[in-house]
Amino acid sequence: MYIRLASAVLLLTLISIGSRADAAEWMMQTTIGDQLIEGRPVAWSSSVVRLLGRDGQLHQFDPRKAKDSKKTSPRFHPLTDSQLRAELYREFDGRFDFTSTSNYLVVHPPSGGSEWAGRFEQIYRSLIGYLRVRGFRVREPEFPLVAIVLRSEGEYRRFVAKGGATVLPGALGHYDHYTNRVVLFDITGGAGDWSESAATIVHEATHQVAFNVGAHTRGADAPYWVAEGLAMLFEPRAMWRPRGSDKRSDRLNNERLIDFRHFSRDGEPPFSLAEFVASDQPFRRSGAAAYAQAWALAFYLAETQPRAYSQYLADIAARPPLDRYRQQARVADFRNAFGADINILQANWMRWVDEL
Repeated sequence: MYIRLASAVLLLTLISIGSRADAAEWMMQTTIGDQLIEGRPVAWSSSVVRLLGRDGQLHQFDPRKAKDSKKTSPRFHPLTDSQLRAELYREFDGRFDFTSTSNYLVVHPPSGGSEWAGRFEQIYRSLIGYLRVRGFRVREPEFPLVAIVLRSEGEYRRFVAKGGATVLPGALGHYDHYTNRVVLFDITGGAGDWSESAATIVHEATHQVAFNVGAHTRGADAPYWVAEGLAMLFEPRAMWRPRGSDKRSDRLNNERLIDFRHFSRDGEPPFSLAEFVASDQPFRRSGAAAYAQAWALAFYLAETQPRAYSQYLADIAARPPLDRYRQQARVADFRNAFGADINILQANWMRWVDEL
């Protein structure tokens, strides 16, 4: 017990000393179990440390379990593209090929790599353009965005299970904000027609881009509807294909709109607006209704108050990572962004949706 306590004190002292110099830049190394990790401390307390690894993965651990901690550099140095590629080559035993773009490193079966890389790059550029037009200050990703395309659903399930996660029924892919990777399987079997899984791929890729350009913060306590709402905004083809569309009807997510109208009653949304922005509880009570409402609310705000919506994303992303985002603060921030009277906003929102 004394050794674990001394190790935790040493680690937290090291972080505190480093933070006074340059918390955003310096780099440290520590051992957790049998894993040696190196990276930049991004948040810490007496019970938890979050360390951003040189490969872009986010490590969270109890400081009492850290051993041999030391500062390794006054500056944070992400892995180079070639170093990251070598790490992935070792992880996948050389069984996959790799395709690089301006922003991505895609791991894929030996055929079809350029098509997948092009799709991810297209989604990236579309989201960046969308945010910039609305006044959002986009930051450049620190790391190449890693996307892993597996051969089959069985291979996907085994890969996810190996990492300790649970595969949801019917899942075609996911974004993990700790590993910072999009993982999916090629539902086409290499045939190239990805239309059946396009919405899922776009949804998960949008998560990844948003968490890497400053629209969201990885590991922070943020409203679930904010991240899911933005991802669902980009599911329609008009949002991510090269030329997009100036017609609002093309930007509609018709599936989510149908669901929202199904769950709404007598001009009222499935969950009152005040309840919905206050906590993530609606997603636990009825996932389908909550997802539909998240899209409907994000679409309304992005279409009618684009600058306020972008600023709201930035304000949420700027919150300290370990601070608990309590209900009162969530509601206050929402009111500051979009208007003090939530009841009036809800009425205007529902009338607007009815006219779509």
